[in-house]
Amino acid sequence: MSKNKTKLIITTPQGYFFNDDVEIVTLKTTEGYIGIQKDSQSLIASIKPSKLFINQINSKDLKICAISGGIAFIDKNEIKIITDAIEFKEDIDLERAKKGKEIIEQKLKKPNLSKSKIEEYNLKIEKANNRINVKNNSDTF
Repeated sequence: MSKNKTKLIITTPQGYFFNDDVEIVTLKTTEGYIGIQKDSQSLIASIKPSKLFINQINSKDLKICAISGGIAFIDKNEIKIITDAIEFKEDIDLERAKKGKEIIEQKLKKPNLSKSKIEEYNLKIEKANNRINVKNNSDTF
């Protein structure tokens, strides 16, 4: 068992998405990508819709997720992430993501939308683009 482990707990409104020991988690905050390992400084960070990378203990396989945003609570030996939506790359339904994006783009074309509706639709498009990019692109940032 690796001594360089930290606990990663990811929760959504539906419950636990991930709860296991990891070597490193890489996620995108409002300041850019950060890697979090054992003995990290305490931090609370806002997560942008992006790829999230999970390196598990004693594994060469990298788990890649599409996260819709959220909050990360980081301390010395634990990372807690709260998000409204996250899914593993292999679980993303590409056609559904593209269709969802098209529907939102059509709604965005309607006249007389309020500023808040425009912001809401733009965020939904950003999240859909993230899912599409995670599914289509290589395993890099």
